[in-house]
Amino acid sequence: MFGVVLDLLRSLGLGSQLTIAASIGLAAWYTLRVVSGAKTVGSILTNGVSYVVVVLCVGALAIGLGWVDPSIATATDHVSTAVRFVWDVSGGYVVDAVEGVIP
Repeated sequence: MFGVVLDLLRSLGLGSQLTIAASIGLAAWYTLRVVSGAKTVGSILTNGVSYVVVVLCVGALAIGLGWVDPSIATATDHVSTAVRFVWDVSGGYVVDAVEGVIP
């Protein structure tokens, strides 16, 4: 697309200053698109990190108060099952969201 616009401006006989200005404008537009996509991904990651921190704090509190007797083998099995389930449910949506933002 970038090359097409430059060829169009050159074929119209417009000056090199206008061609350079259009080039800079297109670079700014694509930079804005990339930043917009990065903000979306950053928001998703920030929310995910917040949830993980809350779950870890609640788990630490439950273990500290003696409400839960931790078993590492059972915990890792449950975590891997939960991660697999979450990815199966939301993995496609995450990929579609990222592909929709970044051209």
